[in-house]
Amino acid sequence: MKNISTFAVTIAVCISLGIGVIGCAGSTSPVTLPVKNQTPQAPSALVAEKVTQNDLLLRWTDQSDNENGFRVFRDDQLVATIDPNVTVYQDKGLNPATVYRYVVRAFNQAGESGNSVCTIKTLMFLASEKGPTFGSPNGDHSG
Repeated sequence: MKNISTFAVTIAVCISLGIGVIGCAGSTSPVTLPVKNQTPQAPSALVAEKVTQNDLLLRWTDQSDNENGFRVFRDDQLVATIDPNVTVYQDKGLNPATVYRYVVRAFNQAGESGNSVCTIKTLMFLASEKGPTFGSPNGDHSG
């Protein structure tokens, strides 16, 4: 849900002759404005894709229209600050076969959103083009 509020605005025109107000005429019209003094909605649907044994690609859904950006945390440490409306981040240089916990939060001048959380394990190794070799080192396959 986007942070939008509707307010009623009254516009009045008053006539004064210097001795007080003689009369006023006005009308009330609804006006829809973004609310900028509220924290943004938390991003949703955070997922991580294994790119290589050392890289992960994070994706999430932006649920807010008032963020200044996103903060990406890996194992409770800030690793990146992302521009508003960007919903991907590639984390590089990770250790193979390691479990990482990611949190993404939207932020603005009012503070941070709630968390979108994902836990993933990096690949142990890259698949080789050739399959494993079986048999003895000298090629003798007889028992």
